[in-house]
Amino acid sequence: MSSGPTKAQAKGMRLFWFDGFFAWFSEWIVVQYLALYALAYGASTAQIGYLSGLVSLSGALALLPGARLAERWGRRKLIVVVSGGSIAKIMLLGLAILPFFSEGKEVIYAIMVLGSLRVFFNNFGMPAWTSLTADLVPLSLRGRFFSSRSFGMGVAALIGAPLAGLMIDRLSFPEGWQAAWTLALVAGLLSTAFYSRIPDKEIERAVAKAGTPPAPTGRILDDRNFIWFCAVIFGWNLALYVAAPFFNVHLIRNMGGSAGWVGALLAVNSVSALAGQPVAGRLLDSRGSWWLMAVTGVAISSLPLAWVAATEPWHIIFINGVGGAVWAGYNLAVFNLLLIISPAAKRAFYSAVYQFMVFSAAFAGPLIGGVVGERWGLPSLFLISGVGRLVAALLFIALVREKHADGEASSPVPGDAAPQQA
Repeated sequence: MSSGPTKAQAKGMRLFWFDGFFAWFSEWIVVQYLALYALAYGASTAQIGYLSGLVSLSGALALLPGARLAERWGRRKLIVVVSGGSIAKIMLLGLAILPFFSEGKEVIYAIMVLGSLRVFFNNFGMPAWTSLTADLVPLSLRGRFFSSRSFGMGVAALIGAPLAGLMIDRLSFPEGWQAAWTLALVAGLLSTAFYSRIPDKEIERAVAKAGTPPAPTGRILDDRNFIWFCAVIFGWNLALYVAAPFFNVHLIRNMGGSAGWVGALLAVNSVSALAGQPVAGRLLDSRGSWWLMAVTGVAISSLPLAWVAATEPWHIIFINGVGGAVWAGYNLAVFNLLLIISPAAKRAFYSAVYQFMVFSAAFAGPLIGGVVGERWGLPSLFLISGVGRLVAALLFIALVREKHADGEASSPVPGDAAPQQA
C-alpha cells in the first residue's frame, strides 16, 4: 500500500477523529466520577476498592473472547459498534436513572454492577478496535494523525470533566449526578454515530490488496520480548491501580476538596496534557517509543510521592501540571510500542493479551489498595504505588526492547493517548 491514505482511509480518519473527541468526553467523566458517585452514597474505602476491582475484572474477562470473535468472524466495526458503542452506553443510562429505583446502601452495589457491565462491553470490542485502527491509519501518517486526535481528546477532557463537576456541585443531590451521567451518555452516542460511518469494508479491501504479512507460526509464549513487555506492564499497572481509585477520595475526605475541585484539577491535568502532546510527539519521532516510555515511566513514579506531601487541594495543581504532560508522553509511547512489537496478522490477539494484563492488574490493585488504605491510611498507599512504579520502570529498561514483530524497521507510531491523573 502507498504511504498516503486511500480515499476511504481519509474519510475514515476524519470520522475517527470526532469519534475520539466525543468518546473521551464521555469516558473521562465516567473514569473520574464513578467512584465519587458511590462515595456520595456512603461507600467505604474498601467498597471503592471493590468497585474498581470488579470493573477491571469484567474488562479483563471480555478481552480474549472479543479477540477470538474478531479473528474468526471479522466484522470488526460491527463488533465495536454493538458492544462498546451501544450496549455499554445503556449502562450510562442506568447510572442516570438509578436514583429513581434504588436508595441508600443498595445503590452502591447497583453502581458496581452497572460499572462492571459497561466496561465488559467496552472491552469486548477493544481487540477489534485496535486491529481496525492499524488498518485505518497509514504508517506514515500515524505520528501526525494520532497526535492531532490525542490533542482533540485532551480538549474534550478539559471541557467534559469540569462541566460534569460543576453540574454535580451546583445542582442538588442526586439531580447533579443524573445530569452528569446524561451528559456522558449523549457524548458517547455521538461518538458511536461517527464511528459507525467509518468505511471499514473499503479499507479492508485496500489492505488485503496491498498484502498482509503472514501470521507467525510460533506460539505467543515463544515471543520473549512480548512476554517481558506484558510482565512489566502487569507490574506497572498493579502499582498504578493500588492507588488510582483513591486519589480523589483522599482529596475529598482528607484534604477538604469537592466535586468542583476534582473538575478544576482535571482541567489543569488536561491543559498540561495538551501542552505536552506536541513535545511528546516530537520526542517520540526523534528518540523512539522505548526511550519515551522509559523516561516518562520514571517521571510518573514520583507523582504519588508528591501526593503524600500535599495537604491542601491547591497543592495538587502543581502535581497535575506535571502529571498531564508526562502521562501524555507515556500513553503515546506505550500504544506505539504495542503496535510495533505485535505482528500485524495477530494484532487483535496480542492486543487482547496486553489489555488482559492491564485489566488483571487493575482488578487486583484496588482490592489490595482498599485493604491497605483502611489499615494504614491513603498516604502509605501512595508511597507503595510510587515505589512499585519505579521498580516496574527500571525492569522495563532492563528487559524490553523495541523491535518490529514482522521483521521491518521500527517506526514511531504514536497511539491513542489519554490524559491521566497521578
